[in-house]
Amino acid sequence: MATTHFSGPVDSKGGFKVNGTEVITSEGAVTADIQATAGSIGLTELASGITPSHVIKFVALGSSITTTALVGLEVGDLVLQFVAADGTVVAAPVATEDTLPNDPADADYIVVLRAAA
Repeated sequence: MATTHFSGPVDSKGGFKVNGTEVITSEGAVTADIQATAGSIGLTELASGITPSHVIKFVALGSSITTTALVGLEVGDLVLQFVAADGTVVAAPVATEDTLPNDPADADYIVVLRAAA
């Protein structure tokens, strides 16, 4: 059986190391894979009270949209536009029902997020 060597303490010069490999940085970030036995993480280990702030309402390709009209949008929905031409992402809220904040290009993808109830 192999011997595992732990080193520490954690300080500003380095994080927590196992067998010479840093697994927790001095800032507290985990840098290694976390391994758990199947079934060992349940509801008591996961915060059941945490819910997403938004959920995906729908996804559309720009070529399926005429100008800024998109039926089903509600005021306050958050629209993410993935611009295919340069890879940027534009996020903007819907200000007018059934109307996108921007006119997407044919190759752009639109993801609409709605506040979770």
